[in-house]
Amino acid sequence: MLDEKRLWALHIVHLYQTQISREFNKKVKARDLQKGDIELKETQAVIQAVRGKLWQNWQGLHIIKVILQRGVVKLIDIDRDEYVQCANLNQLKKYYAE
Repeated sequence: MLDEKRLWALHIVHLYQTQISREFNKKVKARDLQKGDIELKETQAVIQAVRGKLWQNWQGLHIIKVILQRGVVKLIDIDRDEYVQCANLNQLKKYYAE
């Protein structure tokens, strides 16, 4: 009797988790970044630096050189200089020229 209740509770939890993940995944938008795209990189906050309200949030234009595993990319400056650090896809924003 107790095992049946535990199995039933486990089944209900599993149904709930699948429903929640399905609803969450509906709202997720795919990021279609490709090699050669022009991107803006998020400015990293230095802990001791005082950043005002009007401080820029994005650094200049970069081109994606290589997309590595797990969302890591190597960037090149617009002047074709190698960017020393790798960046995460979460730190990038697509640049749309007007």
